Amino acid sequence: MKAFVAVATWGSFAEAARRLRISPSAVTRSVAQLEDRLGLTLLSRTTRSVRLTERGQIYLESSRRILEDLETGERQARARTPSQGASCMSPPRSSSVGCTSCRWSGACWPTTRPRRAPEPV
Repeated sequence: MKAFVAVATWGSFAEAARRLRISPSAVTRSVAQLEDRLGLTLLSRTTRSVRLTERGQIYLESSRRILEDLETGERQARARTPSQGASCMSPPRSSSVGCTSCRWSGACWPTTRPRRAPEPV
């Protein structure tokens, strides 16, 4: 998908390859595999130019949104920014077992405060 978007954006397999830092044949293979998987022709190719087909234009719009969302998710994950609503319950203080997901993700915080038992009268 990334190779397809690059070719559509820069209008050339060679330029897409240069910008993605991969070989032109890898870009060609990637786009061909995508078209085979979809059963569609996304790009109209001649020896001198590359143009989007009508279906290619539709797919390009969706692909750009998907890749943008993916980049945002990766940036947030690297920043260890927890998603809204995601939390991990802390184990009791006496427990020798910690919260497994907290240990590996670093994105854990208590969601409840411990209550004290009422003082005996």
